[in-house]
Amino acid sequence: MPFERSAGAVVFRTVGKSREYLLLQARFKSSFWDVPKGNIEEGETHEQTVVREVKEETGLDVNLLHGFQKEVTWFYTRDGKQIRKQAMFFLAEVKEEKVTLSDEHIAYAWLPIKDAIARATFKNTKALLREADEKR
Repeated sequence: MPFERSAGAVVFRTVGKSREYLLLQARFKSSFWDVPKGNIEEGETHEQTVVREVKEETGLDVNLLHGFQKEVTWFYTRDGKQIRKQAMFFLAEVKEEKVTLSDEHIAYAWLPIKDAIARATFKNTKALLREADEKR
């Protein structure tokens, strides 16, 4: 079975005393709302991938926070073949609000945790958001 590795981040910004989380709406399937992530390139660490992917997908510079690292595995189908995907997620803070989307996405939203969980498409992402929000 083909295998892919990627890395991503639960990106947040602080607004007053609360956090808002970033979700991206996928271009290839507009019903998909998820956190930034992407495939690890040869020679990259998980952390380098996260910083690069968030910058490419959103234009944002992130500060990765220590103490949160979550591995998630799922399966999907591409060209009739089942792919096993394993991703490492981190918690990342940004100072800026303005997002510059790549052509992979059509919209973004900064949301309080309850709204972010409600909007996220995948069960894994909902759980990831909950766990990340508990790390304060």
